[in-house]
Amino acid sequence: MPSFQQTVLLGTERMSAPPTAPHPALAPAWELLDWTSDRERALLEGLALVGGTRTAAQLSAQGPALPAGATAESAAEAPAAAAALLPQLLSGDFRPLLGEWLALCGSRGLILPPLALPRVLAAATRTEKEALAAVLGERGRWLLRQNPDWHNLLAADSAPPDNAWEEGSPAERLAWLRARRRSAPEAARLAVQKGWASESADFREELLALFAENLGLADEPFLVTCLGDRRKGARQGAQRLLATLDGSALATRLRERAARLVSYQKGFLSKKLELEPPAAFDPAWKADALEEKAPAGLGEKAFWAQQILSCAPFQDLRARTQLDTETLCNLASKGEWGELLLHSWFLSLDLFPDAELAADLLRRVLAGSLKPPHGLQRHAVVERLLPLCPVAERWRLVLDHGEEGLLAWQCLHLLGEAPEKGQPARLLALLAPALRQGTVPGGAPQAVLAARHLPLGLREEAARRVHRDEGLTRTADCFLRALDLRATLHASFNVSKGPLHP
Repeated sequence: MPSFQQTVLLGTERMSAPPTAPHPALAPAWELLDWTSDRERALLEGLALVGGTRTAAQLSAQGPALPAGATAESAAEAPAAAAALLPQLLSGDFRPLLGEWLALCGSRGLILPPLALPRVLAAATRTEKEALAAVLGERGRWLLRQNPDWHNLLAADSAPPDNAWEEGSPAERLAWLRARRRSAPEAARLAVQKGWASESADFREELLALFAENLGLADEPFLVTCLGDRRKGARQGAQRLLATLDGSALATRLRERAARLVSYQKGFLSKKLELEPPAAFDPAWKADALEEKAPAGLGEKAFWAQQILSCAPFQDLRARTQLDTETLCNLASKGEWGELLLHSWFLSLDLFPDAELAADLLRRVLAGSLKPPHGLQRHAVVERLLPLCPVAERWRLVLDHGEEGLLAWQCLHLLGEAPEKGQPARLLALLAPALRQGTVPGGAPQAVLAARHLPLGLREEAARRVHRDEGLTRTADCFLRALDLRATLHASFNVSKGPLHP
């Protein structure tokens, strides 16, 4: 039997028998070639097979080395009954329950089954990172680092590669910096400073945001240089960090300016809180990243005052006046500049979270006595202020200002676990009309989210409240099925029965 090389040199006309495969690995494909009735075609296809194989071998030899495999698992996998529920939770109406599955799995010290890892990683969101990190296992952490599409979840990995800062993707570099700011903040800052000028403008903003972790006076000189960055977002990012850094020169200047703007006057029969806006823009303020030109709809003096007041903690005013939050807000609302003061304090919460102030301002917005700050809708104010309030206050605000359930539907994802026994039942009463009528804002997924926030013991009452003679609406049906699915989910992890919360 001639060799393939002989057949190529002599031609098919002089071929007396089919040539042998040039390599044993090609034998299965070689046998499929028609060397009898179409020799010329078989020869060309044989050449293609040989050439393709050689190219593949060359690319394999030149390509990067395969990464080392994941280390052996030390934790047990989730029960098969629990894993069988994952397909229902990874897409469709019941997607909001995936977080509960992850939390239950993590609370038992279990990990995701290997076959479920790719689908869960593909479906997971940033808000699920913490719960996901607890159930990944060694295989999951290994997979997370291999696929760039999953790098938005890298913050869940507690050990970014050592070379991630120099060689990693943007997400890997951010994960590296986040971890180093926790463990070695000075080394992290020096790494950022070294290549600061070569970073893109957008990325500089993202890097600065991570300096809030372990922020210290040693960071001040670098952040001061960033106040002059060509990118407005970077300038303001540095300003925000320095304003919150006790002892920084900028924080001291801003708080002193804020104290000069607002005065408390106590008379024999009256109390006043007055604002004296700046008469002119001080050119020195530009070095502190304060803006001179006011946005449309806001006067210049008001804008200058607002920038200064929003960079000072409300606690300073409480300490200086010895007045409580409600009294200060009441006094402010009676003055000429009341709305400006309240809006400035609202903005200050971004830098200086204050539960009392957040609750007071939100209560005024919900009651209609305070307009939302310029450019914001009421729902945006709720989204920003409600998480700053204690959980008990969140539930009180939502239940007391239910407005036929609209506020309750909007705030479901912010409520947390009810602190009082009767509150979930009151929440159900607010949600039930929209479920019964099929007018749930957000449709079926929001109905499922509502089911996640209710104790399983309310299943019977929930069915009664959403029932109607002509049959269940789609959202009501999804709501009840979600409660049943949650019960199955808890049982699959052998969680004890009773009023269970996420």
